[in-house]
Amino acid sequence: MTRRNARTPARPRVAIIGGGPGGLFTTLMLNRFRPDLAVTLFEADARVGGKVVTGRMPRTGALHDAGAAELYDYSASGEDPLRDLVAELGLETLPVEGGAFFFEGRMLGHGPQAWQALGDAACREVAAYDARCRALFSPESYYQEDFRSPAAIASAAQTYADLLAGVADPVARRFIATLAHSDVAMEPDRTSAMYGVHNWLMNFPEYMRLYAVRGGLEGLVAGVARRIDAEVLTGQRIAAVGREADGRYRLRLHAPEGGTDGVRGGFDAVVAALPINHLHRLGADDPALERALLRHRAHYDHPAHYLRATLAFPEASWRRRVDGDFFMLDAFGGCCVYDLAEKVFGGGLPTLGWLLSGDAAMTLADLPDAAIVAAVLDSLPDALRDGLPSPVDAAVHRWTGAVNGWPMGSPIEPVEARHRPDAATHPGFFVVGDYLYDSTLNGVIESAEVVADFIDGLIDEAPRRGSREDTRSEEHTSELQSRQYLVCRL
Repeated sequence: MTRRNARTPARPRVAIIGGGPGGLFTTLMLNRFRPDLAVTLFEADARVGGKVVTGRMPRTGALHDAGAAELYDYSASGEDPLRDLVAELGLETLPVEGGAFFFEGRMLGHGPQAWQALGDAACREVAAYDARCRALFSPESYYQEDFRSPAAIASAAQTYADLLAGVADPVARRFIATLAHSDVAMEPDRTSAMYGVHNWLMNFPEYMRLYAVRGGLEGLVAGVARRIDAEVLTGQRIAAVGREADGRYRLRLHAPEGGTDGVRGGFDAVVAALPINHLHRLGADDPALERALLRHRAHYDHPAHYLRATLAFPEASWRRRVDGDFFMLDAFGGCCVYDLAEKVFGGGLPTLGWLLSGDAAMTLADLPDAAIVAAVLDSLPDALRDGLPSPVDAAVHRWTGAVNGWPMGSPIEPVEARHRPDAATHPGFFVVGDYLYDSTLNGVIESAEVVADFIDGLIDEAPRRGSREDTRSEEHTSELQSRQYLVCRL
């Protein structure tokens, strides 16, 4: 796919590497901030959209959301740029609600009702844990918590396992860890206490609500792709970033087998909008930038894993026992099962979609699809398997390493350091990604806005290319640093 916009030789140019949500959102923000820029977006695959995917099953063509991304509504606690974008694109949204939780052979309710079913001792421990989490982050600070606050700094450095160790009752400890597992996408000893706290709190509507897009989540990235003004080049893998004699940037394209490397140059800025598990594929022809990229990857590379298995059935027999749009299982360390197809796609075959995470997702990803389908079916409790017909279709999507298990790294870096791996010698090279914030689409759009703002200042100060000075206003810098999305994946 290629779309070209008219340009003059004097028009400043920006290259964006990656056509997933990060690249698309960055392009959109640049169009808004600086419509005078000429933007070229390079995507290695044949489609843009990255891990936002709406697919069809192989035999029946049943539609299902198959990516490693979801939509979270924080508008009740303040500004929500992603929700605003969804509305701007004219997409119809649908609330996603659930509550049933199957734990150690029993179906529990939601919230305090579920805690009471655990027994008096476990209920007291879970209530005390909940109170500690709420004391750290209120509904207002949950979405816009400044990463420099004492609570954020302390909980970002401590592991989630350390936090759970303070829960004395073993049943309560297993319950808390299991409920958060599919959100965290990583085992407790390899993620932060902050991530665990936020993923506990997101279960309560005063902190966060989940929503879907009618017709599938891919409608979001498709809508952005139609709206942006850019030259979009698919099937173009970038091998390395380099500098030209005049200080501008060039990109060396990875040549197909038997071909010759191509070069695109003359860019005033370059943005690498790549998932953390793909960033290692991007090289640098300049040693200083190569060292900066190595350091950046080492700081943020905490791969977390998802796997989606979606099964279509001739009838929805499970609804005799559970209702709502999803339910939780303690299988696979804790997973979420969605019943959204009819609501989102307006009919068709009923489906169940398992979202597995962490080590369980990584281990199962090595198995053939048939074995994964058998495993998820076997994970259903007897109450739901009773009378369940055999599935008529299935689709498995593996997202190993697609998200970050310790978002923002440790220690948390300031906004500029996160997005500019080598601000001193390469002030025109930026990175954008959900791993710099919270591993959600909400974090991606914040990251994109930050970088678009930096590029706006860079272009205005082009004669001072190479300066160590921050070209943005102190007021705007402070505003962006205070708007931190520390809310974590479901």
